[in-house]
Amino acid sequence: MFWVRCGLGRSLLLSLLGVGVAACSRADDAAASSTTGADDSRLLEAPAFQRVKSKVESLERRVATLEQDADARVELAKAYLQGGMRARAEQHLRAALELDADLVEARMILIDLAMASGDVATARTLIDAGLARKVSAALLVADARARLLADPAHARDEALRVLERALELKPDHLDANYEAATLLLDAGDAAAAAAKLERVVSASPIHLGAQFKLARAYRALGRIDDAARVASTHRRLGRLDDLGMLSQADTPEASLALADVLADGGDRAGARAELTAAAVRFPEHPQIRVRYAAACVADGDAAAAKAGFESALLRLPDDSRIQADYARFLATGPEATRDAARAVALARAAVETTSGADADVIEVLAEAYAAYGDRARAIAALREAERIAPKRAALARRRAELERDQGGPP
Repeated sequence: MFWVRCGLGRSLLLSLLGVGVAACSRADDAAASSTTGADDSRLLEAPAFQRVKSKVESLERRVATLEQDADARVELAKAYLQGGMRARAEQHLRAALELDADLVEARMILIDLAMASGDVATARTLIDAGLARKVSAALLVADARARLLADPAHARDEALRVLERALELKPDHLDANYEAATLLLDAGDAAAAAAKLERVVSASPIHLGAQFKLARAYRALGRIDDAARVASTHRRLGRLDDLGMLSQADTPEASLALADVLADGGDRAGARAELTAAAVRFPEHPQIRVRYAAACVADGDAAAAKAGFESALLRLPDDSRIQADYARFLATGPEATRDAARAVALARAAVETTSGADADVIEVLAEAYAAYGDRARAIAALREAERIAPKRAALARRRAELERDQGGPP
């Protein structure tokens, strides 16, 4: 779609349409039957519209003040689409085109909406009118899509010629490359398809469709390792899309969230691989390496866990969370890697870093003292943690355990 880039076409279009094309069609019917009546009022009260209500009201005021501002009408139309009100959106888009017939965005959104609902005739009218004014790569892509939608069995060759014309105008046009590659791949020309898909993926690494089809093209060419690599990337992006984090794919937060999903689903190896890759991409992010170490612990790889903590501490020696998490590992982790004395030193440093105000960190110090055999200090530390966090019943239970082991409260 013209107005949805970077491989987000389907998901973002559906979100802008409320709950999909069907929902917009219902909104369209309701609004058309009674723009100010009960049906329209029902749509205005719907959760989808309530989420964008303040934005719509602000843009309505702007349009009322600047009646000749076509761009403002386009922004208002997009807000209405987010609220699931297609009829009102289309009214403003058509008004924008009346004000400025060369306004490409308004025309392309109307074309996208028409084709999304299968209205090829309306899409064709809008495309032809736009091409009559000025030929553009975006309109030629829409032209090719409309041809395929109208006659999928016989329009492939003509659609491909239209797309090649679009690429003559703009060789790096993502949609033109992607659509042409799709036709070429279906026709059996995997090499030409791969070349165009590589261009798309290079410009838009989170383009799900391009990643999937590039893996297909590589397999057809016998490039099995490349196919496996791209397929793995596609699976990762798909999971992030499910989490609503596709646009943040190359961020530490996305890697941490995905590692959680993988681990919760029982794929500990996948979680560890994600965190390993993330540690390379984001070497200064404290939690990436700590979470990698935790994943190694879950895998039973104590040596790798210790190396992960050491690496994190080396890069960020004064980070209290790294100090505390490593101290807990050294105090309570596998016997082979326990080091109570160092656990105490790290936990003390963490308490100092947090000015003695973090109950979680003080609890770690208590565990370090307990591992070191100094139960009196462990109990004292837990009392201090209880003072800071009096509602934490677990602290009192742990203190009671240590007191029993010591022979009763002091």
